[in-house]
Amino acid sequence: DGIFNLRDLGGTPGSVGTVVRERVLVRADALQRSSPATVQALHDHGIRRILDLRDDSERSAAGTFTPTDGVEIQVLHLPVLDPTYVWEVTDVPRERLLAHRYADILSTFGDRYAEAVRAVAETDGGVAFHCAVGKDRTGLLAMLLLGAVGSPGEAIVADYVTSARATAIQVSWLRVLGRLGDVD
Repeated sequence: DGIFNLRDLGGTPGSVGTVVRERVLVRADALQRSSPATVQALHDHGIRRILDLRDDSERSAAGTFTPTDGVEIQVLHLPVLDPTYVWEVTDVPRERLLAHRYADILSTFGDRYAEAVRAVAETDGGVAFHCAVGKDRTGLLAMLLLGAVGSPGEAIVADYVTSARATAIQVSWLRVLGRLGDVD
């Protein structure tokens, strides 16, 4: 399908002595590229709601997740960033850049992330959430959700590192296909 960063967060350590249940939280990239087989697999895995964290322009350009006939998965469009958000930062040292961006995103768009957390909490069944690449916006939501259930920082960082590796593969794939604009 061209989905590189799809995984169940089940098994991630939670508060002391607990783990995140399987089939409850699935993070992903680019679910709009899902084939009918992937849609069915998500449903069979217990996913009943998809949170699309991309903005309207991204959805118009790259498409949206569409459940196939007979598969009941609700899709909520919850853009967590304003499309005018400026990613380029010139006055922050490189080693602090991601931490600065993420803190800025959460302080600027915290209400949008709170809405996404609520949408997860109010779902009867599993939830998959995605953006274009599944690293930044999806990663911040994963961090908030894992933090809310008491996951230790090391487990949250390990999840992020997995996404960083998958992103490198995805960007190479998109470059070969001449579709690198799909991640802008």
